[in-house]
Amino acid sequence: MEGAAAEDIDEPAIIQAQEDKDLDMGESDYFSEPKFDSVVDRYYTRLYKRVTPAMISTMLEMKESEEQLALKENICLDQFYFIHSNKLVLFGLSPRHEAIVNNSQNPITGVSFDANKKQRSQNKVTGKSKSGGTRLDPRTIVCEISTQNGKVYKVRSFVGNAYLIEMNQRVVQNPQLLAQKCESDGYLGIFIVKRGEEIMSVEREKDWAGFLSKEEYEKVSA
Repeated sequence: MEGAAAEDIDEPAIIQAQEDKDLDMGESDYFSEPKFDSVVDRYYTRLYKRVTPAMISTMLEMKESEEQLALKENICLDQFYFIHSNKLVLFGLSPRHEAIVNNSQNPITGVSFDANKKQRSQNKVTGKSKSGGTRLDPRTIVCEISTQNGKVYKVRSFVGNAYLIEMNQRVVQNPQLLAQKCESDGYLGIFIVKRGEEIMSVEREKDWAGFLSKEEYEKVSA
């Protein structure tokens, strides 16, 4: 992305792979053209969050019977979080998310970041401090995903003390990227932890409680 300013976040915050030399970890590298796969494995810590409607109901303290919660327990709405040491976190839907698994029968038709009456698509993030980002807490609805039969999935952040600094407009223009390349070009957005905090510190351990490593996730999802 030649000539781009360091604070320009229109491009995905993914480090471009360089086979013959180590990367200079300056801020401009984070906004290079994406080459995922081995780059993600090399520079990112993969985490996954197991999400079900029952878990969301419990988090929101909704009053539902055990029978109602049991019916929701087997619906998979899992999400991924790829964490870089620069405190940027790339997140999106796990390949096991119901919308992706059912895409051939019930195609994904739309993605909106203006969910819950929040006009996030109009947000402008500027400067090294990334001012203008949307403050996140675990309940924050980041976007809504629509499908052909009218079903809508509300995607929540499930993290606290962080700021949403980029929304992937390519999935708005082409919602099928979610199903085709969910862990690469079809990511949903990027957030950054609160300035001055370590993303995986002991103090933030509660924020990442219940998140699984790639290996743990593969075992429990097998």
